[in-house]
Amino acid sequence: MMSNRQMLFAYWLPTVGIGSGSTKQDVHVPLTDVLNYRRSDGTLQIDVVNLMGCTFLDTGGYPLNFDPLLQAALTDGSVQQLQQAGIKVILTIQGSGDSFGWGSFQDDQLTGFVDYLNTQILGAGGFGLDGIDIDNEWPATNENLIATVQAMRQGMPADKAISKALWEDEEQIPQLASLLTWGGIMYYGDYAPSLEQAFGTYVQQGMQPSQLTIGVNAGPVAQGGGFTSIGTAQTLAAWQPATGAKLGMMLWTFSQDIQQFTADPQNQPGLMWRNAGDHSWQQAIIAVFDGS
Repeated sequence: MMSNRQMLFAYWLPTVGIGSGSTKQDVHVPLTDVLNYRRSDGTLQIDVVNLMGCTFLDTGGYPLNFDPLLQAALTDGSVQQLQQAGIKVILTIQGSGDSFGWGSFQDDQLTGFVDYLNTQILGAGGFGLDGIDIDNEWPATNENLIATVQAMRQGMPADKAISKALWEDEEQIPQLASLLTWGGIMYYGDYAPSLEQAFGTYVQQGMQPSQLTIGVNAGPVAQGGGFTSIGTAQTLAAWQPATGAKLGMMLWTFSQDIQQFTADPQNQPGLMWRNAGDHSWQQAIIAVFDGS
């Protein structure tokens, strides 16, 4: 799965909320919109898409709970269009938001869970996805996380990816590093040195630089919320650690990096995605990758 060039990973959300209060609207960016953006050599800008909108059930983890728009993207041929174009499509699974998370599985539940992933999520008779992304938020108990990931690595086909959203979990990395295909650092904000420092911490704990992506959060910095400016995104895209080349960059999120949401640069009245101002963070990162 690794590449000689820096790779771009992007999360896709079923909807993005724009505005607030009575003016708030939910915008749906079709998954296949990923295919509209290319590098200078004609190849696609995005290498891996993480699908959001999936959570564990409060009642015991699985079968999983799917947002209706995610369910549609999984069954209407959209995923296959991306895969046929060479994009890996990964399912991100979050905690239930209440009582069940990635560390909540009991040892006697793990075989059944891995079988479910293989048949319903990864297998040709299911959704045929390329891997699983671990987002162990809500609830954040990590009591059995390592055993769960070990069971996945042992029970899933070797060509299926296991990735992880990395956030304040350095203490578990020595045991997880060899089990993960890659990880995305999620220390969002507009201060490049803090992300470089986080990168170094994960390398010290056992991750290889070639396993790590640096995550940026597209949005106007003045609005707060941990947004990353285009300039900082480009700085991080160009930066390479002394320990070895990083895998690439991660964008949170493809769906959010639209002109309606970011209002930057130059939000012209009446313009909707898709237009020249869309996915500006993504395209700024790619400009660095292309050397332009």
